[in-house]
Amino acid sequence: MPDSTALLRTELTTLLRLTHTEAAIAQARRAQAASDETNRELAENAAKADERAALLTEQIQRLGGVPDVLGTALDRVSAFAKLQLDQTQSFSEALLGDLALERQLLDRTLLAKALAEASGDTEVVDVLDRLETAHTATVDWLHTRLAEVAVGGPAALRPTTVQAALSTAQTVAGLPVAQANRLVNRSIALAKLLRGRTAESAKATVERGSELASAGASVVAAGRDEVLDQTETVAQEQGADGLADSVHEEREDLGVVAAPELPIKAYENLNGDSIMHKFGEMDDPDEIRTVIAFEESHKNRKGVLKAAEARIEDIANELAGSGAT
Repeated sequence: MPDSTALLRTELTTLLRLTHTEAAIAQARRAQAASDETNRELAENAAKADERAALLTEQIQRLGGVPDVLGTALDRVSAFAKLQLDQTQSFSEALLGDLALERQLLDRTLLAKALAEASGDTEVVDVLDRLETAHTATVDWLHTRLAEVAVGGPAALRPTTVQAALSTAQTVAGLPVAQANRLVNRSIALAKLLRGRTAESAKATVERGSELASAGASVVAAGRDEVLDQTETVAQEQGADGLADSVHEEREDLGVVAAPELPIKAYENLNGDSIMHKFGEMDDPDEIRTVIAFEESHKNRKGVLKAAEARIEDIANELAGSGAT
């Protein structure tokens, strides 16, 4: 008959090693925190993981085990290796890796708890109850982060530059051929349209030899926002609805739409509290991001921005919850 104490000790040792990896990853993720609040949350998570490691070490020693010094060093190497691997993956894949680690911690905690209950070791059971609660909460937290990625953010964690590039490349690579062609065609059409308008403006004001320089100066003087607005108008006039929509989306992302174009009616006449109340009625993350971009480039009210981001997080939570059922 297997030694139940030895089995329990082995599971606790495995949990300890995984917990060291968890703490190191939580610390490293702080560099990707999108806000001070998330940074503090990750720092607290890392500290709590260290506390759980200390509790596990104490129980292992009580059951006749010895601290695994070599294992602890290898855990740090494992965490470092995972973080390096993250740089070869998209942001969502990196988060899924974090989720896999947390699920393994949760599953092993439940196994160790069953062993402890079978042997009547209530002290270990109490410790594992704490671990079960913590890992369940972290799994839920990661579900929300993944849902934020799915709805396009804002997210509590930012991808690294490499991860962002990989995500974009995967998105383009995953487009159907016809859609990818339309994307390229829209880019070419926009370039041609801008060149055409620049040339027309130049011909009216300068001699042939200085057309290009004068046209470039004219575009710069007009400013990014006006160029986008004029481009959208001309595209609509010429019946290039796809191009007009594309430019309009860019204006929404930059927050350079006019107040009447916002998804919240009479936005400029509403106070902060009224706007925050309106967010509760919105279910489209893209529309909320348009409001965020507009608010950031105008009054930049912290309460409004925080409420908008909270609503997007709520939508992400709802998405994560529906995916879990």
